[in-house]
Amino acid sequence: MQYIAIDDGSLSPQAYLAALPELAPNLPPGARAFATDPTHYDFYDRRCVKDLNLGPITHKIGSEAVDLEIRLTSSGLKHDEWLVLRYSDVSSLTLEVAPPDPEGGARFQSLALDEVLPHPDGCSHEIAFWDSSVRVVCRDLTAEWVTEAELARRS
Repeated sequence: MQYIAIDDGSLSPQAYLAALPELAPNLPPGARAFATDPTHYDFYDRRCVKDLNLGPITHKIGSEAVDLEIRLTSSGLKHDEWLVLRYSDVSSLTLEVAPPDPEGGARFQSLALDEVLPHPDGCSHEIAFWDSSVRVVCRDLTAEWVTEAELARRS
């Protein structure tokens, strides 16, 4: 992460939030709306990304582009909805996976914070969990909060 600080159990979005007014005009529209949502980094809000868990990652490969969907699931702590992220025209997907926990803990649980930055291809979105991370570079992204029941109806 370029601005977000995650160290030994503590985290701070303050440097990112300070830079966001300068970064936001250079983000594609969907990424800008997601990054600048006032609830995004409000740790007490149900629509803050903190504490979500990584759910399914799906892709669609077309002749012109690769699209990706990442579902971040409720951790049961405060969220009553899932966050569905859709990435259009993906140019890079990187997973940094922590070594297995000897005590059997699952990886990609409890999202710490995320950071959306301008990129020559559109934007980059890094999602940092306490043990692992996901980074997507794409033309743009959209974010939608939906209930698990609504997702089931759509399937």
